[in-house]
Amino acid sequence: MHLKILVADDHPENRILLTRFFNQMGHQVIEAGNGEEAVDIFQSQSPDIVIMDVMMPVMDGFEATRNIKSICGEKWVPVVFLTALNQLDHFLKGLEIGGDDFISKPFNFAILSAKIRVLERTIEFQKQILEKTNVLRAMNAKSEHEMQLGKHVLDRLIDRAENQAEVKTWISPLDLFSGDIVLSAKSPTGALHVLHADSAGHGLSAALAIMPAIELFYAMSKKGFGVGVIAGELNRKIGTLMPKGYFMTGTLVSVDHLNGTVNVWNGGNPSAIFLDASGKILKTFESKHPPLGLLFDQEFSPVTETWYLEGCQDDCRLYLFSDGVVDAEGEGGRFGQGKIAEILCSSGPDERIEEIRAALENHISGHSRRDDISVAEINCSALDKFLGLPLSDKRTVGTYSRWSFDMTLSAEHLKKLDLTPMVMNIVNSLGVEMRYNSHLFLILSELINNAIDHGLLFLNSQEKHHPLGMESYFEKRALRLDRLQDGEIDIDIRNIMHENRNCLRIAVRDTGPGFDLAILQNLEKNEARHGRGIPLVRSLCLSLDFPGAGNEAIAYYDLDS
Repeated sequence: MHLKILVADDHPENRILLTRFFNQMGHQVIEAGNGEEAVDIFQSQSPDIVIMDVMMPVMDGFEATRNIKSICGEKWVPVVFLTALNQLDHFLKGLEIGGDDFISKPFNFAILSAKIRVLERTIEFQKQILEKTNVLRAMNAKSEHEMQLGKHVLDRLIDRAENQAEVKTWISPLDLFSGDIVLSAKSPTGALHVLHADSAGHGLSAALAIMPAIELFYAMSKKGFGVGVIAGELNRKIGTLMPKGYFMTGTLVSVDHLNGTVNVWNGGNPSAIFLDASGKILKTFESKHPPLGLLFDQEFSPVTETWYLEGCQDDCRLYLFSDGVVDAEGEGGRFGQGKIAEILCSSGPDERIEEIRAALENHISGHSRRDDISVAEINCSALDKFLGLPLSDKRTVGTYSRWSFDMTLSAEHLKKLDLTPMVMNIVNSLGVEMRYNSHLFLILSELINNAIDHGLLFLNSQEKHHPLGMESYFEKRALRLDRLQDGEIDIDIRNIMHENRNCLRIAVRDTGPGFDLAILQNLEKNEARHGRGIPLVRSLCLSLDFPGAGNEAIAYYDLDS
């Protein structure tokens, strides 16, 4: 290794002697006649080793060394003092200001050669360390840039316009990234969908695993798929994309004011808690499914648990928690589900999240956290929000383009498919603008469900008005649909001119025997909450008729209004 050595000595004969010696060792030598000159040369030439005489004019070796060491910064440049003085105080002072070794005059060249070779090896080792340090710094800077970019993208994906005011959250990540997310969006019929997910692990790896779930949740909610179906698709997506054994716990919620229900699919998360305004726990939704990503499609169950809002007072709320809340360690052990319930029941509706936050932070004070923490509050107040389905600005006249499609679905199809979103995809792909989707989704879902429930399954909506009638009604529906062997639904949709208007003609027919049309008149007169779907459809359409035996519905929806 060839070194650049600075020799600072006010005696020319010493400089000549040392220069010849170091040249013979294969090193380059730079000479300085005093301490001030040595500092100037050090700044301009950046030598690898400094041989510094202690006693020099203008600036002595101690002061020069002090200046040189301040210039070096992180780089280590050894300074070896030359002195004829065998005084302990000079030796100690030299070490205190940063000197690395001493050589006594007259020179012992064998010792000097050995010391230079030791310094040479140390310099080479330090050079390697600096190179690796610089590489690591560059990698760290790149990683930091990429992490900030990733966080920006993830935050933008999560913080979407779809997130609803009815949902409040508190998320406290363990690292820069959070493996916990809370997403909310509205379906075309105004149902509120919420996803509370907790990705395995924490930090960047957990956050990256969440990204596919974000777009899928928003897209499927926007198209009107139920939360059980969304859970199934999330399970498939995670199982396909992520390594074997990876999973994501998740709670999916649908607050459907049109049907007066709260539907919950809980896979691996702590129990969700549903309270009324007074703080009374009305229902807990325990985990009844494995986490997302662990089961194959044929093993997965999309079945949700349902709570009926009928009779609930205003300001009822549903609370969701990640296991980072329940399992948080502190004085006395885990925070626990019982502590959560106690806080919820004793706090006012608008203070519950803050009370949980304060209690949890106090609980874990002085203890190490091991996971992300997240809490979500969903305001489920039973308002007639399904009536608020405003159509976006319709100043332009819809474009008339003649087309039609017709599909017939068997009993097996009806068991497996979520029909309304599927039909809406076809309608949109044929050119019907998405600004009509909220109305069309409601019209289609009501007509299709009416055909299935009453035409093929022979259910009676009047049952819903009895105590526990909603629960009984949907239990019968699930059972009869599962046992359905025969029967078909035919859906025929056409873009036509009707009464000089650009319209969609929507016809839904079932193969059932039909029903008494007088029932429809009774439904329209009924002031109860249930049974208002058909009157609502009629209010959205130019016309709605039930020709024949009552097993067909034909609606005309105006695309020009």
